[in-house]
Amino acid sequence: MTVELNDVVRKVRTMVAMAEHPSTDPVEAAHARQMADQYMLKYAVDEAALDASRPSVERSKPEILDISLAGNWDDVLYQVAQVAQMTANFCRCKIRNYVKYTDGVYHSTVYGFAGDLRYFEMLYTTLRLHMVAVLIPTWDEDITLEENCYKLHSAGLNWMEIARMRGWRKVDAWRYPDIKNPYENRETGEILSSNQAGGPFCRAYKQACKDHGTRPIQIPAAGSATWRRCATEGYTSRIGQRLRAARTGNKDEGTGTGLVLRSESLDAFYKDMNPDLFPDPKPAPEPEPEDPKARPRKPRRVAAYKPPPFNPAAYQSGSDHADTADIGGPRVARERASVGGSRRELDS
Repeated sequence: MTVELNDVVRKVRTMVAMAEHPSTDPVEAAHARQMADQYMLKYAVDEAALDASRPSVERSKPEILDISLAGNWDDVLYQVAQVAQMTANFCRCKIRNYVKYTDGVYHSTVYGFAGDLRYFEMLYTTLRLHMVAVLIPTWDEDITLEENCYKLHSAGLNWMEIARMRGWRKVDAWRYPDIKNPYENRETGEILSSNQAGGPFCRAYKQACKDHGTRPIQIPAAGSATWRRCATEGYTSRIGQRLRAARTGNKDEGTGTGLVLRSESLDAFYKDMNPDLFPDPKPAPEPEPEDPKARPRKPRRVAAYKPPPFNPAAYQSGSDHADTADIGGPRVARERASVGGSRRELDS
């Protein structure tokens, strides 16, 4: 089975490379991306049918994959976990998020059969990095100041957040009474006001907008966190829609005996590995008799729910970015090493 699975993965990566190559015709690239998903699905269906014909003791067993969620992106940890959950469902796997926290990174555990876990690993890596690379970007030394500012501000960073990437830090105002809201550059030692420190990045961004033919976006000084949250919410919502449509629209999706047996086996495996999620039901406690002398309790006041701030432009930006994701798994060859996970086979 291992040799056959590796052969499948090699073929999928060949399709991925074809889809990514700049000289590939767009129609052929789309077909290659679709074939990558269909090939992995066909492998799962064939393996499930083969397994169903074997004695129960010889059938394949589910495996475990440990993955990392978010480290430097804690403000979008929930959205990254959502992407992992949706990808697991798409790949016929089960997942338990936030199982541990080590070295500043949250981890999740994915349960599934070998081929499905391989496909999950490829697709999750692609989507995770596709999301954070644009919605939570870093400074790129290989592009111009204008392009960096365009990329960073479009992702929701304000001027002073961009300035901090370039060595500027806020200092105590009492040390420089003649400078309003002083900032110091750690490399040059220069002391400027926040407007002067952030001004060059603002001007570079506006110049890039002219070059791109786009309208500059306005992000309040305290609006960066709202922008990133709304953008990642838009991304995960749209990715979920696309994954569901891809699976629903795949006519080769099988529901035969083999897949049913695998699903039942995976459910039992997941339950065995997570007994705390499935405790034995306890009988309902007997109601205590009311004390006729007790004073009636006043109803507890509950504060009215105040929804968090919402930025529709950021949400749409994230949704638009999700439309550029290659659901079939492109960029896997470059990004696969970034998945923080290892697999250990059980009962092999």
